[in-house]
Amino acid sequence: TDHTVSIYQQFKTAFQSTILIYKQLFYNPKLRWITIRIGTIWAVFGFAYYGVILLITRIYEHHNGDSDNETNGNAVCSFNYGEIAINTSAELLGVGIAYLLIDNIGRRGTQMAMYLIGSIALIIMGGVHHITGEAISVLGFFMRGAAMAASCATWVMTPELYTTDVRATAHSFLNCLARLGALLSPFLVVSKLNTLQVALFLGFTNIIAFTAAYLLHDTTGLAIDKVRSNDVNDGNDVNDGNDGKDV
Repeated sequence: TDHTVSIYQQFKTAFQSTILIYKQLFYNPKLRWITIRIGTIWAVFGFAYYGVILLITRIYEHHNGDSDNETNGNAVCSFNYGEIAINTSAELLGVGIAYLLIDNIGRRGTQMAMYLIGSIALIIMGGVHHITGEAISVLGFFMRGAAMAASCATWVMTPELYTTDVRATAHSFLNCLARLGALLSPFLVVSKLNTLQVALFLGFTNIIAFTAAYLLHDTTGLAIDKVRSNDVNDGNDVNDGNDGKDV
């Protein structure tokens, strides 16, 4: 019917438009490098953020002897709600820290600082053999707060890196990378690797995010549709090839 043909044409047009946007993201030399760098950050923060949550749970379990109970056939489902609540509340602090820093030291600086702090806390937590419950709470608090602050800055910076014609598709694609990273994190944390190895791996991924953020140009203070010519292409507009400042 005519209605079916109309729906098909709309779908075909939307699909072709999406393909053209992806071609811009990956075939335009400057946009490609922006996408690779910010995409690395998104994949890492998805992987590391959920990995941190799982790692803290694993360390609490080991500290409280729950894994021994399971081995002995005395598995008990129990939660230390007080410690879990304290650890989770770090995300509120992380949002506040991101709010205070993001316009002062910039989007790039905020990400670099928070990913570095998270990496250091991870390495310390994983490397201490006889860690107390209090130390788990403190280090876990820093890890969770730093992860949230870093991800907030990443969310803010991402749409500022892209022009209107590609922004929504780029942001959706990068969000998918974070979900894929989160999907992979249990395979690392819930494995036969010891906590030090897991923490070192998660810490290393944070260093990768730190490096990728360093390689990006800061967007602080730029209008949403103003892009630096050396970030998009060789001084040309992404759409029509004029002087490259207004898109």
